[in-house]
Amino acid sequence: MNGLIPSLILTIAALGSLAGSSNSSATSGPLDITKSSVADDLEAFYGEKYGDKIIQNLVPNTARGDSYSDFKFFHFYPWQGDLYFYFYAATAFNVDTVQLEYSDGATFDSEGVAVENWHLNGEENTPAVTIEDTFGDRRVFYKCKIADFYTHQTGDKHRVYAKSVTCSTTRDSSLVLKRACQEAELAWEDVDDGEDLVYKYYKDDYIVIDEAAYYQQWIATRYNGADQRYPTEINEINWLFFTWSGTSIDGKYELGALKEVVLDYEYLSYDATYEIKMDLWGADAMMPVYTGTYDHPEIFTKALTGASCSSVRMSDETTTLRQTTIVPQIRTIDTISDTAEWWQIWLNSHRVTYSYNTIQALDQESVQGIGDEDTRSFFLDFVGDYKYAVMMRQDTRSILNSHEYDNFGMHSAVVTSRAHEIRSARMTRLTFNSEFGDVSLNAMMHEVKLTGIFATPGTIVEIENKTTSAVKNAIKWILIALGSILGLTLLGYCAVGLIRYAKKR
Repeated sequence: MNGLIPSLILTIAALGSLAGSSNSSATSGPLDITKSSVADDLEAFYGEKYGDKIIQNLVPNTARGDSYSDFKFFHFYPWQGDLYFYFYAATAFNVDTVQLEYSDGATFDSEGVAVENWHLNGEENTPAVTIEDTFGDRRVFYKCKIADFYTHQTGDKHRVYAKSVTCSTTRDSSLVLKRACQEAELAWEDVDDGEDLVYKYYKDDYIVIDEAAYYQQWIATRYNGADQRYPTEINEINWLFFTWSGTSIDGKYELGALKEVVLDYEYLSYDATYEIKMDLWGADAMMPVYTGTYDHPEIFTKALTGASCSSVRMSDETTTLRQTTIVPQIRTIDTISDTAEWWQIWLNSHRVTYSYNTIQALDQESVQGIGDEDTRSFFLDFVGDYKYAVMMRQDTRSILNSHEYDNFGMHSAVVTSRAHEIRSARMTRLTFNSEFGDVSLNAMMHEVKLTGIFATPGTIVEIENKTTSAVKNAIKWILIALGSILGLTLLGYCAVGLIRYAKKR
Protein backbone atom coordinates (compact mmCIF):
# COMPACT_ATOMS: atom_id res chain seq x y z
CA MET A 1 0.00 0.00 0.00
CA ASN A 2 1.32 3.38 -0.94
CA GLY A 3 0.87 6.73 0.74
CA LEU A 4 -0.58 7.30 4.16
CA ILE A 5 -2.14 3.95 5.02
CA PRO A 6 0.39 1.13 4.90
CA SER A 7 -0.83 -2.41 5.54
CA LEU A 8 -1.01 -2.55 9.30
CA ILE A 9 -3.13 -3.39 12.28
CA LEU A 10 -3.58 -0.49 14.67
CA THR A 11 -5.24 -1.21 18.00
CA ILE A 12 -6.84 1.90 19.44
CA ALA A 13 -6.08 0.82 22.99
CA ALA A 14 -2.37 1.05 22.21
CA LEU A 15 -2.71 4.79 21.76
CA GLY A 16 -3.44 5.38 25.40
CA SER A 17 -6.37 5.54 27.76
CA LEU A 18 -9.85 5.66 26.27
CA ALA A 19 -11.94 7.12 29.06
CA GLY A 20 -15.51 5.96 28.97
CA SER A 21 -15.07 3.41 26.19
CA SER A 22 -14.73 -0.33 25.98
CA ASN A 23 -12.51 -2.11 23.48
CA SER A 24 -14.34 -5.39 23.65
CA SER A 25 -17.48 -6.90 25.07
CA ALA A 26 -17.32 -9.63 27.67
CA THR A 27 -20.09 -11.56 29.40
CA SER A 28 -19.33 -14.56 31.55
CA GLY A 29 -20.90 -16.68 34.24
CA PRO A 30 -24.59 -17.53 34.63
CA LEU A 31 -27.31 -15.68 32.81
CA ASP A 32 -28.72 -13.26 35.38
CA ILE A 33 -29.23 -9.60 36.27
CA THR A 34 -25.67 -9.23 37.54
CA LYS A 35 -24.17 -10.05 34.13
CA SER A 36 -26.78 -8.91 31.62
CA SER A 37 -26.66 -5.69 29.59
CA VAL A 38 -28.97 -2.69 29.93
CA ALA A 39 -30.57 -3.55 26.58
CA ASP A 40 -31.15 -7.17 27.63
CA ASP A 41 -32.82 -6.02 30.84
CA LEU A 42 -35.06 -3.42 29.21
CA GLU A 43 -36.39 -5.97 26.74
CA ALA A 44 -37.13 -8.38 29.59
CA PHE A 45 -38.93 -5.64 31.54
CA TYR A 46 -40.91 -4.09 28.70
CA GLY A 47 -41.49 -7.00 26.33
CA GLU A 48 -44.02 -5.90 23.71
CA LYS A 49 -43.44 -2.19 24.37
CA TYR A 50 -39.79 -2.73 23.48
CA GLY A 51 -41.03 -4.17 20.19
CA ASP A 52 -39.11 -5.91 17.41
CA LYS A 53 -35.91 -5.86 19.48
CA ILE A 54 -35.39 -2.19 18.56
CA ILE A 55 -34.07 -0.33 21.59
CA GLN A 56 -34.78 3.11 20.11
CA ASN A 57 -38.50 2.33 20.55
CA LEU A 58 -37.88 3.32 24.18
CA VAL A 59 -36.38 6.75 23.39
CA PRO A 60 -38.69 9.33 25.03
CA ASN A 61 -40.98 11.49 22.92
CA THR A 62 -43.03 14.37 24.32
CA ALA A 63 -45.59 13.86 21.53
CA ARG A 64 -46.30 10.43 23.06
CA GLY A 65 -46.77 11.87 26.54
CA ASP A 66 -43.24 11.73 27.94
CA SER A 67 -42.23 14.65 30.16
CA TYR A 68 -38.84 15.15 28.46
CA SER A 69 -37.29 14.38 25.10
CA ASP A 70 -33.80 14.01 26.64
CA PHE A 71 -34.59 11.92 29.74
CA LYS A 72 -36.78 9.06 30.89
CA PHE A 73 -36.71 7.00 34.07
CA PHE A 74 -37.70 3.43 33.27
CA HIS A 75 -37.59 0.97 36.09
CA PHE A 76 -36.45 -0.16 39.54
CA TYR A 77 -35.40 -3.76 40.08
CA PRO A 78 -34.40 -5.10 43.52
CA TRP A 79 -32.28 -8.24 43.63
CA GLN A 80 -30.72 -9.92 46.66
CA GLY A 81 -30.22 -6.65 48.58
CA ASP A 82 -29.03 -4.56 45.61
CA LEU A 83 -31.25 -2.05 43.82
CA TYR A 84 -30.94 -1.61 40.06
CA PHE A 85 -32.48 1.28 38.17
CA TYR A 86 -32.63 2.24 34.51
CA PHE A 87 -32.96 5.50 32.60
CA TYR A 88 -32.22 7.24 29.29
CA ALA A 89 -30.35 10.54 29.01
CA ALA A 90 -29.26 12.55 25.97
CA THR A 91 -26.30 14.73 26.94
CA ALA A 92 -23.63 16.83 25.25
CA PHE A 93 -20.89 15.05 27.20
CA ASN A 94 -20.39 11.47 28.27
CA VAL A 95 -21.57 10.90 31.84
CA ASP A 96 -19.52 8.99 34.42
CA THR A 97 -21.27 9.98 37.66
CA VAL A 98 -24.94 9.44 38.58
CA GLN A 99 -26.78 10.55 41.71
CA LEU A 100 -30.28 9.48 42.70
CA GLU A 101 -32.40 11.58 45.05
CA TYR A 102 -34.82 9.16 46.67
CA SER A 103 -36.86 8.19 49.69
CA ASP A 104 -36.78 4.76 51.30
CA GLY A 105 -39.61 5.59 53.70
CA ALA A 106 -41.88 2.61 54.15
CA THR A 107 -44.23 4.00 56.81
CA PHE A 108 -47.54 5.82 56.33
CA ASP A 109 -49.51 8.35 58.36
CA SER A 110 -53.11 7.94 59.54
CA GLU A 111 -54.41 9.07 56.14
CA GLY A 112 -52.27 6.59 54.25
CA VAL A 113 -49.75 9.12 52.99
CA ALA A 114 -46.17 7.90 52.87
CA VAL A 115 -43.76 9.40 55.38
CA GLU A 116 -40.75 10.15 53.20
CA ASN A 117 -37.15 9.69 54.28
CA TRP A 118 -35.08 11.57 51.70
CA HIS A 119 -31.53 10.71 50.66
CA LEU A 120 -29.08 11.80 47.97
CA ASN A 121 -26.40 9.39 46.84
CA GLY A 122 -22.96 10.65 47.73
CA GLU A 123 -24.03 12.18 51.02
CA GLU A 124 -22.71 10.77 54.29
CA ASN A 125 -23.86 7.23 55.09
CA THR A 126 -25.57 6.93 51.70
CA PRO A 127 -24.56 4.12 49.32
CA ALA A 128 -23.06 5.26 46.04
CA VAL A 129 -24.49 4.68 42.57
CA THR A 130 -22.37 2.67 40.14
CA ILE A 131 -22.97 2.63 36.38
CA GLU A 132 -23.14 -1.08 35.56
CA ASP A 133 -23.71 -0.88 31.82
CA THR A 134 -24.63 1.54 29.02
CA PHE A 135 -25.81 1.48 25.44
CA GLY A 136 -25.21 4.45 23.17
CA ASP A 137 -22.92 7.46 22.99
CA ARG A 138 -24.33 10.72 24.41
CA ARG A 139 -27.85 9.40 23.75
CA VAL A 140 -27.42 6.69 26.34
CA PHE A 141 -29.45 3.99 28.10
CA TYR A 142 -28.06 3.45 31.62
CA LYS A 143 -28.13 0.48 33.98
CA CYS A 144 -27.16 1.62 37.51
CA LYS A 145 -26.87 -0.15 40.84
CA ILE A 146 -27.00 0.84 44.49
CA ALA A 147 -25.25 -1.99 46.32
CA ASP A 148 -26.60 -3.16 49.70
CA PHE A 149 -29.61 -0.90 49.41
CA TYR A 150 -31.71 -3.17 51.63
CA THR A 151 -31.45 -6.42 53.59
CA HIS A 152 -33.10 -9.27 51.74
CA GLN A 153 -35.17 -11.47 54.05
CA THR A 154 -38.18 -13.45 52.92
CA GLY A 155 -41.39 -11.65 53.94
CA ASP A 156 -39.82 -8.23 54.55
CA LYS A 157 -41.44 -5.26 52.80
CA HIS A 158 -39.58 -2.34 51.20
CA ARG A 159 -40.33 0.82 49.26
CA VAL A 160 -38.32 3.28 47.16
CA TYR A 161 -39.52 6.54 45.62
CA ALA A 162 -37.27 8.41 43.14
CA LYS A 163 -37.40 12.20 43.04
CA SER A 164 -34.62 13.09 40.57
CA VAL A 165 -31.57 11.82 38.70
CA THR A 166 -28.43 13.95 38.35
CA CYS A 167 -25.82 13.17 35.68
CA SER A 168 -22.37 14.72 35.75
CA THR A 169 -18.80 14.19 34.62
CA THR A 170 -15.72 14.01 36.82
CA ARG A 171 -13.61 15.38 33.97
CA ASP A 172 -14.41 18.96 35.03
CA SER A 173 -16.85 18.26 37.90
CA SER A 174 -19.64 19.78 35.87
CA LEU A 175 -23.36 19.09 35.97
CA VAL A 176 -24.50 17.59 32.69
CA LEU A 177 -28.19 16.97 33.33
CA LYS A 178 -30.72 16.89 36.17
CA ARG A 179 -34.29 15.68 35.67
CA ALA A 180 -37.31 14.77 37.80
CA CYS A 181 -38.22 11.08 37.81
CA GLN A 182 -41.97 11.68 37.43
CA GLU A 183 -43.38 9.67 40.35
CA ALA A 184 -41.14 6.62 39.95
CA GLU A 185 -42.03 4.35 42.86
CA LEU A 186 -41.69 0.67 43.74
CA ALA A 187 -42.91 -1.32 46.76
CA TRP A 188 -42.04 -4.99 47.09
CA GLU A 189 -41.89 -7.96 49.42
CA ASP A 190 -38.87 -10.24 49.57
CA VAL A 191 -39.62 -13.72 48.27
CA ASP A 192 -37.64 -16.94 48.24
CA ASP A 193 -37.10 -17.19 44.49
CA GLY A 194 -33.79 -18.17 42.93
CA GLU A 195 -34.57 -16.91 39.40
CA ASP A 196 -34.44 -13.26 38.46
CA LEU A 197 -36.63 -11.69 35.79
CA VAL A 198 -33.89 -11.58 33.14
CA TYR A 199 -33.21 -15.31 33.43
CA LYS A 200 -36.92 -16.12 33.35
CA TYR A 201 -37.37 -14.08 30.17
CA TYR A 202 -34.43 -15.49 28.18
CA LYS A 203 -33.79 -18.97 29.58
CA ASP A 204 -35.42 -20.84 26.70
CA ASP A 205 -33.71 -19.08 23.78
CA TYR A 206 -30.44 -17.31 24.53
CA ILE A 207 -26.81 -17.28 23.42
CA VAL A 208 -24.21 -15.59 25.64
CA ILE A 209 -21.68 -13.55 23.62
CA ASP A 210 -18.67 -13.68 25.91
CA GLU A 211 -16.16 -11.79 23.76
CA ALA A 212 -16.47 -9.35 20.86
CA ALA A 213 -14.39 -6.69 19.11
CA TYR A 214 -15.05 -4.05 16.45
CA TYR A 215 -12.47 -3.28 13.76
CA GLN A 216 -12.82 -0.81 10.93
CA GLN A 217 -11.05 -2.02 7.79
CA TRP A 218 -9.78 0.62 5.34
CA ILE A 219 -9.31 -0.09 1.63
CA ALA A 220 -8.02 2.80 -0.46
CA THR A 221 -10.16 3.07 -3.61
CA ARG A 222 -8.91 6.39 -4.97
CA TYR A 223 -5.45 8.00 -5.05
CA ASN A 224 -4.11 11.42 -5.94
CA GLY A 225 -2.70 10.03 -9.20
CA ALA A 226 -0.83 7.16 -10.77
CA ASP A 227 2.16 7.82 -8.51
CA GLN A 228 -0.13 6.89 -5.57
CA ARG A 229 1.46 9.22 -3.03
CA TYR A 230 -1.67 9.32 -0.87
CA PRO A 231 -5.31 8.13 -0.91
CA THR A 232 -8.18 10.52 -1.56
CA GLU A 233 -10.98 8.00 -0.95
CA ILE A 234 -11.26 5.02 1.38
CA ASN A 235 -13.81 2.27 1.67
CA GLU A 236 -14.77 1.75 5.34
CA ILE A 237 -15.77 -1.82 6.22
CA ASN A 238 -16.98 -2.27 9.81
CA TRP A 239 -16.39 -5.77 11.21
CA LEU A 240 -17.73 -7.29 14.42
CA PHE A 241 -15.74 -10.33 15.61
CA PHE A 242 -17.31 -12.50 18.32
CA THR A 243 -17.58 -15.82 20.09
CA TRP A 244 -19.95 -17.30 22.66
CA SER A 245 -19.70 -19.32 25.86
CA GLY A 246 -23.04 -21.09 25.94
CA THR A 247 -26.62 -21.25 24.73
CA SER A 248 -30.01 -22.44 25.97
CA ILE A 249 -29.77 -25.42 23.62
CA ASP A 250 -26.45 -26.77 24.90
CA GLY A 251 -26.64 -30.56 25.00
CA LYS A 252 -29.87 -30.65 22.97
CA TYR A 253 -28.56 -30.29 19.44
CA GLU A 254 -25.68 -28.71 17.56
CA LEU A 255 -25.66 -25.27 15.99
CA GLY A 256 -24.85 -25.20 12.30
CA ALA A 257 -23.90 -22.20 10.14
CA LEU A 258 -24.92 -18.67 11.16
CA LYS A 259 -27.64 -17.53 8.74
CA GLU A 260 -28.83 -14.16 10.06
CA VAL A 261 -27.81 -11.45 12.53
CA VAL A 262 -29.99 -8.65 13.91
CA LEU A 263 -27.80 -5.74 14.99
CA ASP A 264 -28.42 -2.49 16.88
CA TYR A 265 -25.84 0.28 16.57
CA GLU A 266 -25.30 4.00 16.84
CA TYR A 267 -23.84 5.47 13.64
CA LEU A 268 -21.61 8.55 13.75
CA SER A 269 -20.97 10.71 10.68
CA TYR A 270 -18.60 13.67 11.01
CA ASP A 271 -16.42 16.10 9.05
CA ALA A 272 -12.70 16.38 9.79
CA THR A 273 -10.99 19.62 8.69
CA TYR A 274 -7.20 19.98 8.70
CA GLU A 275 -4.46 22.17 7.23
CA ILE A 276 -1.46 20.46 5.63
CA LYS A 277 1.75 22.45 5.13
CA MET A 278 4.39 21.28 2.71
CA ASP A 279 8.12 21.43 3.41
CA LEU A 280 9.19 22.43 -0.11
CA TRP A 281 8.58 25.76 -1.85
CA GLY A 282 6.24 25.43 -4.80
CA ALA A 283 5.53 21.74 -4.27
CA ASP A 284 2.08 20.39 -5.02
CA ALA A 285 0.05 20.42 -1.82
CA MET A 286 -0.84 17.09 -0.31
CA MET A 287 -4.62 16.68 -0.01
CA PRO A 288 -5.20 13.21 1.46
CA VAL A 289 -8.47 11.92 2.85
CA TYR A 290 -8.59 11.82 6.67
CA THR A 291 -7.02 8.66 8.08
CA GLY A 292 -7.74 9.00 11.78
CA THR A 293 -10.69 8.35 14.07
CA TYR A 294 -13.06 10.74 15.79
CA ASP A 295 -11.32 10.35 19.15
CA HIS A 296 -7.79 9.86 17.81
CA PRO A 297 -6.72 12.37 15.14
CA GLU A 298 -3.08 11.77 16.09
CA ILE A 299 -3.19 8.58 14.00
CA PHE A 300 -3.47 10.87 10.99
CA THR A 301 -1.20 13.73 11.99
CA LYS A 302 1.70 11.45 12.95
CA ALA A 303 1.47 9.47 9.71
CA LEU A 304 2.22 12.44 7.44
CA THR A 305 5.69 12.47 5.88
CA GLY A 306 7.13 15.47 4.06
CA ALA A 307 4.32 17.60 5.43
CA SER A 308 2.89 18.75 8.74
CA CYS A 309 -0.60 18.93 10.25
CA SER A 310 -0.87 20.18 13.82
CA SER A 311 -4.57 19.77 14.52
CA VAL A 312 -7.85 18.38 13.22
CA ARG A 313 -11.20 20.08 13.82
CA MET A 314 -14.35 17.97 13.98
CA SER A 315 -17.72 19.37 12.91
CA ASP A 316 -21.20 18.45 11.65
CA GLU A 317 -21.39 15.41 13.90
CA THR A 318 -24.63 13.49 13.44
CA THR A 319 -25.52 10.31 15.31
CA THR A 320 -28.41 7.99 14.51
CA LEU A 321 -29.64 4.82 16.21
CA ARG A 322 -30.14 2.08 13.68
CA GLN A 323 -31.03 -1.57 13.38
CA THR A 324 -30.07 -3.83 10.50
CA THR A 325 -30.48 -7.46 9.54
CA ILE A 326 -27.41 -9.14 8.05
CA VAL A 327 -27.46 -12.31 5.93
CA PRO A 328 -24.56 -14.06 4.14
CA GLN A 329 -23.78 -12.23 0.93
CA ILE A 330 -20.68 -11.88 -1.24
CA ARG A 331 -19.60 -8.23 -1.62
CA THR A 332 -17.02 -7.07 -4.16
CA ILE A 333 -14.99 -3.90 -4.58
CA ASP A 334 -13.76 -3.47 -8.15
CA THR A 335 -12.57 -0.02 -9.18
CA ILE A 336 -9.80 1.91 -10.88
CA SER A 337 -7.98 3.67 -8.03
CA ASP A 338 -6.16 6.16 -10.22
CA THR A 339 -5.57 7.10 -13.85
CA ALA A 340 -2.32 8.19 -15.45
CA GLU A 341 -2.35 11.57 -17.20
CA TRP A 342 -2.16 11.40 -20.98
CA TRP A 343 1.46 12.41 -20.98
CA GLN A 344 2.51 9.93 -18.27
CA ILE A 345 3.21 7.12 -20.71
CA TRP A 346 5.60 5.46 -18.27
CA LEU A 347 2.89 4.98 -15.59
CA ASN A 348 0.12 2.41 -15.38
CA SER A 349 -3.27 2.71 -13.73
CA HIS A 350 -4.23 0.39 -10.86
CA ARG A 351 -7.34 -1.65 -10.30
CA VAL A 352 -8.44 -2.48 -6.74
CA THR A 353 -10.31 -5.77 -6.45
CA TYR A 354 -11.50 -7.17 -3.13
CA SER A 355 -14.31 -9.58 -2.21
CA TYR A 356 -15.67 -10.90 1.09
CA ASN A 357 -18.68 -12.55 2.73
CA THR A 358 -20.85 -10.42 5.04
CA ILE A 359 -21.02 -13.32 7.55
CA GLN A 360 -17.67 -15.11 7.71
CA ALA A 361 -17.02 -18.25 9.75
CA LEU A 362 -13.57 -18.12 11.34
CA ASP A 363 -12.77 -21.80 11.77
CA GLN A 364 -9.54 -22.80 10.04
CA GLU A 365 -11.23 -24.63 7.16
CA SER A 366 -13.54 -21.69 6.37
CA VAL A 367 -10.77 -19.08 6.46
CA GLN A 368 -8.35 -21.16 4.38
CA GLY A 369 -11.15 -21.63 1.84
CA ILE A 370 -11.51 -17.88 1.17
CA GLY A 371 -10.63 -17.28 -2.47
CA ASP A 372 -9.52 -13.66 -2.26
CA GLU A 373 -5.92 -13.62 -1.04
CA ASP A 374 -6.12 -10.26 0.75
CA THR A 375 -9.44 -11.15 2.39
CA ARG A 376 -7.96 -14.42 3.61
CA SER A 377 -4.90 -12.60 4.96
CA PHE A 378 -7.11 -10.08 6.77
CA PHE A 379 -9.10 -12.75 8.58
CA LEU A 380 -6.02 -14.83 9.43
CA ASP A 381 -4.81 -11.86 11.49
CA PHE A 382 -8.00 -11.94 13.57
CA VAL A 383 -8.99 -15.59 13.87
CA GLY A 384 -7.83 -16.08 17.48
CA ASP A 385 -10.67 -17.57 19.48
CA TYR A 386 -13.41 -15.76 17.55
CA LYS A 387 -16.00 -17.93 15.82
CA TYR A 388 -17.54 -15.43 13.39
CA ALA A 389 -17.06 -12.02 11.79
CA VAL A 390 -20.04 -9.95 10.69
CA MET A 391 -19.83 -7.00 8.33
CA MET A 392 -21.99 -4.43 10.11
CA ARG A 393 -21.87 -1.62 7.53
CA GLN A 394 -19.86 -0.44 4.53
CA ASP A 395 -19.38 3.23 3.67
CA THR A 396 -17.06 5.64 1.82
CA ARG A 397 -14.64 8.08 3.45
CA SER A 398 -14.01 10.90 0.98
CA ILE A 399 -12.90 14.52 0.59
CA LEU A 400 -15.74 17.04 0.66
CA ASN A 401 -13.70 20.08 -0.33
CA SER A 402 -10.12 21.37 -0.44
CA HIS A 403 -8.33 24.66 -0.96
CA GLU A 404 -4.67 25.33 -1.84
CA TYR A 405 -2.75 28.51 -1.04
CA ASP A 406 0.79 29.87 -0.64
CA ASN A 407 1.93 31.55 2.56
CA PHE A 408 5.49 32.75 3.33
CA GLY A 409 7.20 30.15 1.20
CA MET A 410 4.95 27.31 2.31
CA HIS A 411 2.52 25.62 -0.05
CA SER A 412 -0.49 24.55 2.00
CA ALA A 413 -3.95 23.09 1.66
CA VAL A 414 -7.04 23.08 3.86
CA VAL A 415 -9.01 19.83 3.44
CA THR A 416 -12.34 18.62 4.81
CA SER A 417 -13.16 14.90 4.79
CA ARG A 418 -16.39 13.10 5.63
CA ALA A 419 -15.85 10.03 7.84
CA HIS A 420 -18.01 7.50 9.69
CA GLU A 421 -17.80 5.19 12.70
CA ILE A 422 -20.05 2.81 14.59
CA ARG A 423 -20.08 3.95 18.20
CA SER A 424 -22.13 1.25 19.90
CA ALA A 425 -22.70 -2.16 18.34
CA ARG A 426 -24.76 -4.94 19.83
CA MET A 427 -26.21 -8.06 18.26
CA THR A 428 -29.73 -8.79 19.48
CA ARG A 429 -30.66 -12.00 17.68
CA LEU A 430 -28.72 -14.76 15.87
CA THR A 431 -30.27 -17.40 13.62
CA PHE A 432 -28.41 -20.64 12.94
CA ASN A 433 -29.31 -23.73 10.98
CA SER A 434 -29.41 -27.03 12.84
CA GLU A 435 -30.35 -30.65 12.32
CA PHE A 436 -33.94 -29.71 13.19
CA GLY A 437 -34.15 -26.57 11.07
CA ASP A 438 -33.46 -22.91 11.80
CA VAL A 439 -33.10 -21.80 15.42
CA SER A 440 -33.20 -18.14 16.53
CA LEU A 441 -31.57 -17.11 19.80
CA ASN A 442 -31.52 -13.86 21.77
CA ALA A 443 -27.94 -12.58 21.83
CA MET A 444 -26.99 -11.65 25.40
CA MET A 445 -24.35 -9.04 24.75
CA HIS A 446 -22.89 -5.74 25.94
CA GLU A 447 -22.20 -2.99 23.44
CA VAL A 448 -18.83 -2.85 21.67
CA LYS A 449 -16.95 0.31 20.73
CA LEU A 450 -14.14 0.75 18.20
CA THR A 451 -11.26 -1.59 19.02
CA GLY A 452 -8.88 -0.75 16.18
CA ILE A 453 -8.36 -0.09 12.49
CA PHE A 454 -6.83 -2.28 9.82
CA ALA A 455 -5.52 -0.79 6.55
CA THR A 456 -5.70 -3.26 3.69
CA PRO A 457 -4.29 -2.73 0.20
CA GLY A 458 -6.72 -5.01 -1.57
CA THR A 459 -5.52 -6.84 -4.67
CA ILE A 460 -3.96 -4.04 -6.72
CA VAL A 461 -3.51 -5.07 -10.34
CA GLU A 462 -1.31 -3.06 -12.69
CA ILE A 463 -3.20 -2.32 -15.92
CA GLU A 464 -2.73 -0.16 -18.98
CA ASN A 465 -4.83 2.97 -19.13
CA LYS A 466 -7.58 1.80 -21.47
CA THR A 467 -9.74 4.88 -20.87
CA THR A 468 -7.40 7.21 -22.77
CA SER A 469 -9.30 8.93 -25.57
CA ALA A 470 -8.37 8.64 -29.25
CA VAL A 471 -7.32 12.26 -29.25
CA LYS A 472 -4.98 11.71 -26.30
CA ASN A 473 -3.62 8.60 -27.95
CA ALA A 474 -2.98 10.55 -31.15
CA ILE A 475 -1.20 13.29 -29.21
CA LYS A 476 0.84 10.68 -27.37
CA TRP A 477 1.98 9.06 -30.64
CA ILE A 478 2.66 12.47 -32.18
CA LEU A 479 4.93 13.27 -29.24
CA ILE A 480 6.64 9.91 -29.61
CA ALA A 481 7.13 10.56 -33.33
CA LEU A 482 8.47 14.07 -32.69
CA GLY A 483 10.79 12.66 -30.05
CA SER A 484 12.02 10.06 -32.53
CA ILE A 485 12.61 12.71 -35.23
CA LEU A 486 14.44 14.90 -32.75
CA GLY A 487 16.51 11.96 -31.61
CA LEU A 488 17.44 11.03 -35.18
CA THR A 489 18.31 14.66 -35.96
CA LEU A 490 20.59 14.86 -32.93
CA LEU A 491 22.14 11.54 -33.83
CA GLY A 492 22.75 12.73 -37.40
CA TYR A 493 24.25 15.99 -36.19
CA CYS A 494 26.60 14.12 -33.85
CA ALA A 495 27.63 11.77 -36.65
CA VAL A 496 28.46 14.67 -38.98
CA GLY A 497 30.47 16.32 -36.21
CA LEU A 498 32.48 13.19 -35.62
CA ILE A 499 33.22 12.82 -39.35
CA ARG A 500 34.45 16.44 -39.57
CA TYR A 501 36.56 15.94 -36.47
CA ALA A 502 38.13 12.81 -38.01
CA LYS A 503 38.94 14.64 -41.29
CA LYS A 504 40.69 17.44 -39.44
CA ARG A 505 42.95 14.91 -37.78
